[in-house]
Amino acid sequence: MNNELPLSGMTRWHLVALGLAAAALSMLFATSSLGSVLVYPQYPVLAACSGSSIVFPPARFIVLTDPVLRLSTDYHATVEQVTEEHMSNKTVVCSEGVRDVPSDALKHLAEKLPPWRDPADYLGLRESDIGAVLLEYVRIYECTLKEHQLFAPSRVAHEISKNNLFNFFEHFPKFNQRLVDIDQELRLARPTLNRTLKLLGGMDRLRPVDLSLECLQRSSLDIRNILSLAADSASCLPRATDARGSLRDLPNEFENP
Repeated sequence: MNNELPLSGMTRWHLVALGLAAAALSMLFATSSLGSVLVYPQYPVLAACSGSSIVFPPARFIVLTDPVLRLSTDYHATVEQVTEEHMSNKTVVCSEGVRDVPSDALKHLAEKLPPWRDPADYLGLRESDIGAVLLEYVRIYECTLKEHQLFAPSRVAHEISKNNLFNFFEHFPKFNQRLVDIDQELRLARPTLNRTLKLLGGMDRLRPVDLSLECLQRSSLDIRNILSLAADSASCLPRATDARGSLRDLPNEFENP
């Protein structure tokens, strides 16, 4: 009995050690298998809400001295250009699946936004992504407006002091008007864009079908051209049996010997 107790104790600890080793090996195998899975790029859950000089360069509409007016003019002009080109543009690529090519205005806007600065994401841009691009654009626009709203007192004071000495009676009306303009843009920018996207969504509900029919029409034209070339080639086959010249008529003296 005394010899069996140590043996049974050693066996029990051996089993525990083997179990821990098996658990460690299983965890290592699971980690290695997860590492072999395709890794997608990681994006921040919530991007920082701040102004962007890349999206809204200060050199645009430089004739406008009011920065909020220059910002709103830039935003509305860009949205109008993207929307107009979307309604007039319809370029489809049928070689590698049906894909609608984005317009120049949409590509120019998307390459400045954070989700499409990655070349791999930018190459996958389509014209049907206009809703996602414009929603990201209005988000940055709202963040830029809120930044102007937060620093309005100091920025207005700096603009006034550049021309003359600080004057409270000039500062207060300009500061109040700027806050009114910012509040109006914050209240109207997103609802207006949502109505625009609803209108475009209603107009584009059959856009995939239209693009598929366009590719089908191109395929039918290619098939017709191939058949016409085959018919032209078949008309030359009887002449190909003449070894003296496959592309010229036989003389009349050889027709009736």
